[in-house]
Amino acid sequence: LTCYSPYSFNLSELHRKSYADFFYSVLWKNFLETEFHFEFYQHTGKNPGNAVVTGYPGTDILTDPGYQPGNPWRNSDSRRKRIIWAPHHTIPGQGVTIDFSSFCTYADYMTEIATRYKDKIQFAFKPHPMLRNKLYRDTGWGREKTDLYFARWEEMENGQLCESEYMDLFLTSDALILDSISFIAEYLYTQKPSLFIMNDETVGERLNDFGKMAVRQHYHAFNEDEITGFIEDVVIKENDRMKKERQDFYKRYLRPPDSLSASENIFNEIRKYFE
Repeated sequence: LTCYSPYSFNLSELHRKSYADFFYSVLWKNFLETEFHFEFYQHTGKNPGNAVVTGYPGTDILTDPGYQPGNPWRNSDSRRKRIIWAPHHTIPGQGVTIDFSSFCTYADYMTEIATRYKDKIQFAFKPHPMLRNKLYRDTGWGREKTDLYFARWEEMENGQLCESEYMDLFLTSDALILDSISFIAEYLYTQKPSLFIMNDETVGERLNDFGKMAVRQHYHAFNEDEITGFIEDVVIKENDRMKKERQDFYKRYLRPPDSLSASENIFNEIRKYFE
């Protein structure tokens, strides 16, 4: 009996189309993130009867009131705000079907920003695990330039490189700057402000219907000035005008069913067939 829970929160148009794959048709149970994903699956999956809405277990820690996060931040100065920058791996020229990454456009600018706000902000550079190897193969970057860039974040007084688990990082941060896909939904569980960097005007077309709704819960930036504006106004001055909207979105769409964690819902679904 084969069960499946997704590796990442399904938000792109490609993920929705994949529901028609043979893999999903032979599952005993397919545990889905939200009612929206259930509706997608009913229309596109070849075995819609195996779908169960449980919530997304990857974010259970973020909503566990009993969980005490560790401190993954190098500098514990409470006067500094803590911002995560999480660039995606879909850089141009790497044969990707859908591109979201704006890393090559803003890589130098983000280190400049970190230097500019060294007394006010601690930055965590949290690249997608696949980004480093893709930069190694990129003609404009290569191994040496990539390793030097990653090391630069480690060496900055108010910077750090994070390439491992990120739940504690999320929980102890003040804001996120991103262009990655699953984080569009995952960071919303913290209900903290976030800025999605748009690498062009058509990013929304690469998301499924739920992804389009989720990305609207983030602030957006199309250029350097808008990134700076988010840092100055929303993070430093704490003028977070979207806070109520994010809270409502979490309650309506992201909170797992039955006031339980997604993991508990999955466990209970399996257990009832063996009692």
